[in-house]
Amino acid sequence: MTERPAPPRWADRFLSWYCNPELLEEIQGDAYELYYERLATEGRRKATFKYIWDVIRFCRVSNVKRSPEFNEPGFFGTFWNLNMKIAIRNSIRNRMVFVVKLSALAICLAFTFLLTGFVINELSYDHHYKNYDRIYRIGSRAEMQGKVTSFAVSPLPTAGALMDEVPGLERTTKFIYVNMHVEIEDRQFFRIPTYNVDTSFLRMFRQEY
Repeated sequence: MTERPAPPRWADRFLSWYCNPELLEEIQGDAYELYYERLATEGRRKATFKYIWDVIRFCRVSNVKRSPEFNEPGFFGTFWNLNMKIAIRNSIRNRMVFVVKLSALAICLAFTFLLTGFVINELSYDHHYKNYDRIYRIGSRAEMQGKVTSFAVSPLPTAGALMDEVPGLERTTKFIYVNMHVEIEDRQFFRIPTYNVDTSFLRMFRQEY
């Protein structure tokens, strides 16, 4: 009579080593049942491999054996539990103060997230262009009624004048915003916002992938 194949002993010893004794019999029984089902349908090699994988897969926090001191909180655990209980009791006793403090904390956190997002956006603005640190936009400042106002626009001839007057410039480009009127067969489209650029625009604003 041929002996019935059994799973690897070292895998059983590993399971017994880490598994909680209260759960060992149930987990080992399920693993054996799966092993013999696979042995009949898939062969010994695959059944053994999957049994080892099951033993490793069952190694979870809920299945690991614990020492008697595991559930006893240490100094920091006791300190944390005590402070949490005091905080909960004070919040129940002084609900209005708790709501005000919680609202202030929420506002501070929201402001912190908004400020962080703003700073990240400012530091990463237009960084997807190649040589972004060498590209500058020319603006204008105008004084009207005693007040100085800055504009992110400049006259179109400024690009040619800069190339002629400022040494060291490699390239300039210009674009203008216009509202176009488009007619396609019998359909008309009014005030379509478009940007018109010159031929050097794409050579200057090259994407960095």
